[in-house]
Amino acid sequence: MLNQDYRLQLKFIRKTIELNDFQMFFTMRDLRDKTAYKKFRSTSADCSGYLEREKSCRRLMDTFRRAYGLRGGKGNKKEFYYFAVSEAGVGEKHWLSEDCGHLHICVGWTKDSRYYSKPRACLDRFIELVNDKYSLRWASFCCSLRNQNKMYTIENKVKVSHYMSKPETGTLNGGNFSKEPFWDGPIILPTSNELTLAPLPLM
Repeated sequence: MLNQDYRLQLKFIRKTIELNDFQMFFTMRDLRDKTAYKKFRSTSADCSGYLEREKSCRRLMDTFRRAYGLRGGKGNKKEFYYFAVSEAGVGEKHWLSEDCGHLHICVGWTKDSRYYSKPRACLDRFIELVNDKYSLRWASFCCSLRNQNKMYTIENKVKVSHYMSKPETGTLNGGNFSKEPFWDGPIILPTSNELTLAPLPLM
């Protein structure tokens, strides 16, 4: 991914998180043996890893909906929304590493939802359903930034926006590793005016 496009993508991620009232944060990884299970982690240039991560996330969010007793289908109003990005960095400096793809996911409730004031209401049920579901049983969850205090709720949105839009170190497939953001539900997206990039300083 070209540097200019990467900078624009990072700003899109940061602004989207700033514009929405996200309340929950998850990191989704596959910690099984990398030699046997690589589809979710894949960082190959054919984009198969992105497709697998998005498919897994949508399956996860469908389980989230059911845990909270919400109806699906196009005719039903959505009470929550989510925004997710792919990353492949590891360690404190987030060095890009081959086939280390994972997801960061923010979830928010609409203000008219009964769960807006109590986003954790059915969280235990959600985790129970994930552990029981064969197609998701492999998923490993971290919660909060760096898994501190085992909290799934967002306490500092600014920190989350900077964390999810951080540039990763190094290159994969000859360039920057795209975070390929995707989302669903009644989410607010930044306008083109809000995505204007400041010129880089002269060397």
